[in-house]
Amino acid sequence: MKQLPLSLTNNAGGDQIVPNVQAASLVQYFKHSPLNHEAPSIRLVHLLKDLSLDNQIQCEIRHSTIEDTYTCLSYVWGNADTIRIIRIDGQPYRIRENLWDFLAHARHDGNFENICIWIDAVCIDQTNTAERSHQVQQLGHIFSHAEKVVSWLEVDQDIQSYLGSIRSGRMFSLEDAKAYYRCEYWDRVWVAVHTDFDLVVGKITQEFALVRQNILVAGTQEIDQTKHSSHQSRTICQDGARCSSYHGGARRSSQNPECQLGKVEKDKG
Repeated sequence: MKQLPLSLTNNAGGDQIVPNVQAASLVQYFKHSPLNHEAPSIRLVHLLKDLSLDNQIQCEIRHSTIEDTYTCLSYVWGNADTIRIIRIDGQPYRIRENLWDFLAHARHDGNFENICIWIDAVCIDQTNTAERSHQVQQLGHIFSHAEKVVSWLEVDQDIQSYLGSIRSGRMFSLEDAKAYYRCEYWDRVWVAVHTDFDLVVGKITQEFALVRQNILVAGTQEIDQTKHSSHQSRTICQDGARCSSYHGGARRSSQNPECQLGKVEKDKG
C-alpha cells in the first residue's frame, strides 16, 4: 500500500507533527513485531548516520537478548506536547522531543557509530500491555547487562559549560553547577530512590551501581560519571564549602548538591 505523506512542518529543530487527525489516521506508522516472552528478549536500535530522503532521523531495529553487546539510554521522556517523527526500518514513528534531541546529537557523535542502543520508548511496544509487563520485569537486568549506560541530561548551555569545566579540569561556576543539579533528569532519579511509587524504577537505580560505565551527556559535552564525581567533590570543597561528596540525585536530602551549593553562597556572602 502506498504511504501517504505526513502532515509536518520543517523547522530548525526537526520535523514536528501538526495536529491533523485525518492525515495522521491514514499514515502507516512502524509496528513492532512480537518478542519472545519465554526468553530474556529485547529489541535494540541501530542509529543510521544518514537522514532519510525527507530529512528525518533513521533507525534500524532488531530482536536480541540481554546477553548481546549494547548501550542503555537513561533519560527523561519529557513533555508530551511536542512530538517528533523519525523513521524506523523506513516507516514513521513518533517520539518526544528530548529523545529526538539525543538522537540528533548521537547521529553526529562517533561514539555512537556502529553500536546498538536500548531505548525504552522505541524498543518496547508501548501499546502492548503484555510486552510492557515482560520488559518491565527485566529492566534491572537490561541495565546491569549493558556495556555502558548513557545518561542524557538535556540541551542546555549552562549544563554543557559545567560538564566542559569538569572534563577539562577547570573550576566551574556556581550558576553552571546549579543548572546541572536542577536538571529534570535528577528529579527522575530522586523519585526513583526516595519514594515507593515505582519499585521497578527504584530497582533500575540500584542497578546503576553495577554498570560497567556511565557516561553523562549534555548537548555536545560528555564525561564519565567516575571522573565527574571525583572532580566535583574536590572542586566544591576547594570553593570553601562545608560539604560532603554528592552520591545521588536527591534534591531534598542532606546530600543534596543544591543544598551544598547554598552553603557555598552563604559562606561567600
